[in-house]
This record gives sequence, structure tokens and C-alpha cells, in this order.
Amino acid sequence: MRKFIILLLVFGSSAIAYGQVPGKSRAELDSIRIAKLEANKAARQAKLDSIQSIRDAKIAARQAKLDSIQREKDFKTALKSIENIDTISVEIGRLNLLEYIAAGNYRKVDDKITEKNFVIRPSVKPGKVKVALVQFAKQTPVDLALKTVKQLYLYPASIEYLLAVGTCYEVGEEFPIAAPIEPNGIRMTRVYIPAIEIAVGEISGEKGKMLSLYPRDSFYLGFDLDQNFLFLALFEPVTE
Repeated sequence: MRKFIILLLVFGSSAIAYGQVPGKSRAELDSIRIAKLEANKAARQAKLDSIQSIRDAKIAARQAKLDSIQREKDFKTALKSIENIDTISVEIGRLNLLEYIAAGNYRKVDDKITEKNFVIRPSVKPGKVKVALVQFAKQTPVDLALKTVKQLYLYPASIEYLLAVGTCYEVGEEFPIAAPIEPNGIRMTRVYIPAIEIAVGEISGEKGKMLSLYPRDSFYLGFDLDQNFLFLALFEPVTE
């Protein structure tokens, strides 16, 4: 009996020495160890992710500050190239292209300005909006003018806004107005710039408004020997 007890004690000690726990199989112990390792691994990864998130937030904050400083510099630089900015109110969203043209009472309209070539989006909400007439201090090509206007927190206007201006733009106004926009799906916007200017009758010599198209690649805004086109811009972007 004493020998049996001694053998039992020795066997139990050996089992404990090899990491076995009474009532737990080796497979269960391995599962527990793996679970602990996975939990520790997940905790370490969560800590690393937290540290990275803090770093990313700091980098983003620094970049936002640098962007803000750059925007302010760009604004001041853009402002130096502007001679004047006027604002007028126009009614939009109630007429189609042909009705706008009729309401503008033009002496002459370029025959390429058609409903097929220039689409007026029906999603524009009807009502009065303020638009800006930007006068550049010197000759400025279209792409640079677009960039400058954006730096002033203004937005290019579509042909609808130009035509809306035409309904209240009286003959005798000092400067012609152009509506350069970013080239889009409408082929004409990649080739031409629509504009309103003063025309003189070849026979009568009387002045009248003319709705024109100018080649985009050779068009300039600002002071010129012949023309001084104003850039028609919006205070808010158009959402379609």
C-alpha cells in the first residue's frame, strides 16, 4: 500500500512537472496558450494602431495648417492680378436656351450656340442669384484665369448664367463679358468660350448686343488693345 501511494505521488509530480494540470488535457492547455498569445498579439497591434492613428492625426493637422497658409498666399497673389470685382443679381432656372436668347434681344448670335451644342441643365433651382464680374488687371489666358478665380473662392459659370446676365445687360455697358468654364462632356466647351459683347451694325452703325464664341486656345481676359473681357463667376459651385 505504501509503495502504491509513493508511486502515485511520483507520477503526479511528474505530470505537473510536464505542465499538465489535473482535469485539463494537453489539447485544452495548448488551446489556452494559443488564445493567450493571440490576445497579447491583438493587444500589441491595437496599441500600434493607436500610436499610428495619433501620428496620422498630427501629420494631417500639420498638412491642413500648411494648406491653409498656402491658400492664403494664393488668395493674396490672385488678388494682385485683379483690377476690380462687381456683382449683379440675375434670374436663372426659368428659361431654356432659345428663350434666354430671345429675352437678351441680341443683334447677332453665333450660329453654333444651339440647344444641341450648349445644354442648360434643368436641375438648376429657379430664382435670383448673385454673380461676380471679375476684371483682370492684364491680359490673362483662360487656364490661368480659371486658376486665379478659384484661388479667390469663386467658381466658373455655365452659359445659362451668361445668358441670364444678357437679359439685363444693357447696350452701352463698358466691358464685354465671357464665361470660361472647365472643359466638360460638351464638345463646344473644349473649343469655344461664349461671350456677350457690343456689336456695331455694319449699315446702321447702331450699337447692339452680340452673343459670340471665341476660340478657347487664343482667348484672353483682362486688358487688351481691342477688348477687355470680364470673367463671369459664381460665389457658390453649381451642383447638378
